[in-house]
Amino acid sequence: MARRVKTPDIYAMTVEELEAHVRQLGERLAEHDARPENRQVGFHLLTPAARKRSAAMGWEIYHATRQLRTLRGETINDAGYTGRNSNRR
Repeated sequence: MARRVKTPDIYAMTVEELEAHVRQLGERLAEHDARPENRQVGFHLLTPAARKRSAAMGWEIYHATRQLRTLRGETINDAGYTGRNSNRR
């Protein structure tokens, strides 16, 4: 069984390092989903184990992208839509 490589600390990275990391994660996810051993025929395109790994990689990309936006000074709105006809004002 292959050992899992410890993920780097995204909170200690610079903007350039984080951009490269996000690109690398995206390439790894695309490569993972394209492997024939991870594919199956049916409703789901990926096997259950591959779906689990793919979802974990997706969350890594989400958190790294969120940290990148924070470093760039962009506003992150967790509340969702707060416009008209909303109780959150």
